[in-house]
Amino acid sequence: MCENLVGKTLKEHFLLEKKLDSGGFGTIYLARDTFSAIGGRYVVKHFSPRYENESQLKTAMRLFQQESDSLQQLGNHPQIPRIYDFFEEEQNFFLVQEFIEGQTLRQELTQTDNFDQSQAIKLLTQTLEVLKFIHEARYIHRDIKPANLIRNRFDNRIFLIDFGAVKEKINPKNFGAEGKFALTVGILSPGYTPDEQLHGRPEFCSDLYALGMVVIQAMTGVHPNDLERNINLELMWRDRLASHLVYDLNFLNLIDKMVKQKWQERYQSAQSILEDLEPIIITLNTGISRPAPQPQPVLLERSQTPETPQKTLQLPDKSNKFKILFGLGILSAIAIPLLLYTTNTQSNNYITYENEHIKLDYPAKWSREISSNF
Repeated sequence: MCENLVGKTLKEHFLLEKKLDSGGFGTIYLARDTFSAIGGRYVVKHFSPRYENESQLKTAMRLFQQESDSLQQLGNHPQIPRIYDFFEEEQNFFLVQEFIEGQTLRQELTQTDNFDQSQAIKLLTQTLEVLKFIHEARYIHRDIKPANLIRNRFDNRIFLIDFGAVKEKINPKNFGAEGKFALTVGILSPGYTPDEQLHGRPEFCSDLYALGMVVIQAMTGVHPNDLERNINLELMWRDRLASHLVYDLNFLNLIDKMVKQKWQERYQSAQSILEDLEPIIITLNTGISRPAPQPQPVLLERSQTPETPQKTLQLPDKSNKFKILFGLGILSAIAIPLLLYTTNTQSNNYITYENEHIKLDYPAKWSREISSNF
């Protein structure tokens, strides 16, 4: 079959109208269903593995059938394009999928500025939801990158596409001399693929690593290939953030954990990241931080000395308020007359009268009258 199939009709009703993309796996076409009254649009992936003997061809057909079954199961998620048909024709393999109208994240990143925190969190959250579904089905995508994330132009949802396991399994390099398939070759997307996947041992957190790199690229505008690690193997990327944008420190720490060099140190599930994102999202939406959990009491051994608690100012409760007011009333009743007496005493002048019998002080305003009682 010729390489460019535009204009050809497959299975008598899938008319290939436009070439969308091509690569080592084959070619992707936009197709129209001529049997449909509304002319439904689909994506048709053309896989054309090279083979040297019939045994290799049969192995490729079996693996294609097996992978198609898996993709059908995963296609039940609202963020994974549904699969409508898969078939072999003239020793070529075809996969018919739902057409998602929109643009890839790779295209989007060339047209927009750096993602702010809200945009980055939405991208991360939506993609984590679909990865959670895939991982719970015991699959690893193994090719998370901007080109494989499409934003639906109608509702802005992120769709995950191009399940690379298919193109890995039908790669001619994976076949032995007798047509036996080898599972040792991993998919490589430079900058997004972690070490364990490069060595043919991908983990679920390998997808999370790649997604972390995608989010970093969206926030910084820098391809992961252009980032370096320091002597502690920490990815150096925060200095590439736009200076006019503000990001929560907890969010940046979360991304750092996703892209740890050693897979054992990363988040091990999409769900665990979603749980750590929840308080960050609450703070972003409301401006109110979730209170930290109260520490549990700890029993100390006799040899241990508890730390001295810091003194804090505490407001009195209602019962103490009454006691304070009552005390202030009594103090006022004593202090006010004393103050008036002292003031009055200081404001009067006194005259001293003294004779051989008595001595007394009397106010100067009093009049003195001498009289005799005899």
